[in-house]
Amino acid sequence: MSVSTAEQDLKRALGALDDARKKQAAEEKKAADAEKAAGGKEQSAARTSSASMAGSYLRDAQRKRDDAVKAKIRAADYSGKVATAQSKVHKAQQKLATAHADETKKRGAEERRQREKAERIVKQAERERARTEHARREADATRDWRLDDIGATVRGLGAEAARTDAFLASRPWEQVPERISVLFLTGEPDGMSRLRLDREIREVQEQVRKSEHRDAIVFEYRLAARITDMIQHLNEVEPDVIHFSGHGATGGIALHGPDDELHEMTNEELDRLLGVAPKPLKLVVFNSCSSAEQAQVAARHAAASIGMQQPIEDEAARVFAGQLYNGLGFGRSLGLAMRQAELYVEMQLNRTSGEPTLVLGDGVNADELIIVAPPQDKVA
Repeated sequence: MSVSTAEQDLKRALGALDDARKKQAAEEKKAADAEKAAGGKEQSAARTSSASMAGSYLRDAQRKRDDAVKAKIRAADYSGKVATAQSKVHKAQQKLATAHADETKKRGAEERRQREKAERIVKQAERERARTEHARREADATRDWRLDDIGATVRGLGAEAARTDAFLASRPWEQVPERISVLFLTGEPDGMSRLRLDREIREVQEQVRKSEHRDAIVFEYRLAARITDMIQHLNEVEPDVIHFSGHGATGGIALHGPDDELHEMTNEELDRLLGVAPKPLKLVVFNSCSSAEQAQVAARHAAASIGMQQPIEDEAARVFAGQLYNGLGFGRSLGLAMRQAELYVEMQLNRTSGEPTLVLGDGVNADELIIVAPPQDKVA
């Protein structure tokens, strides 16, 4: 479980605990107020000389006593809910502590890998320098023989030593492997048919976990994305890749308005939004029906974009997205990853759906475009 998810679970648990406590306190106050009112009625009955008035006061007092009993029963019920909520808060706190510990452990492992990599590179460079120096000494000892050949050898060794020095000066072991941030947006406004977007998210997570360079891909999910929050999401995540899943049409994509009602983001609005992204985009994916025009718009601001020529089935959208990110997570080119995703849909469902289309920016070759670069130690 990620730290952000654990924090959200703890926040919800604390909210439930606070709500139960408030309701318990409210019922206890009702019981106390009713007991006080009953006491007042009984005193009034004792003071009056009229038997009928005394009877009326006593009946009112009994009703207040009954109200007090009912309030106490409800308060006891909320007391049980408070205990349950406290248990959930405790469990959520434990999960958050575990998530923090796991994150610290992962950072420590990454730092160890970087140190080990640095040590390997330095040792390799030192061996190369020692071999170069040894060859130089041998060349000096035999410089009286075959001077022309020796001169050529010395020049070659000098060039090799220069390359080694430049390699050390660049300190490549300090370069952290590139991490790709993916802003994953979903939209299911009220009044539209429901999609199983939770299954698509789960499929993507599972397929990325099975890829070789899974640690190089970071997903940030924004579910039920509101039109008014889009710029906030861009600034928070600074994405390299934007992925939208939900309802779409030729003229735009379906997002949530302030009250979760339908708000269609037109292609013109989409063009303006992508134009203010914090950094150049590598890829924009529209896993929604009839979104080829949105892909054309996105290609003005990204190296590449993917959209659907036709309506796409919910199941096909799930399978396509999962396999696409699996291929990218293995360091495959975008062109190959997309072909694999299309084939995987056909193999899984025995049919095609959506007709995915790839739109490229000027001068971009899909079979040369790598979205997820392998870690440096893999390259070396």
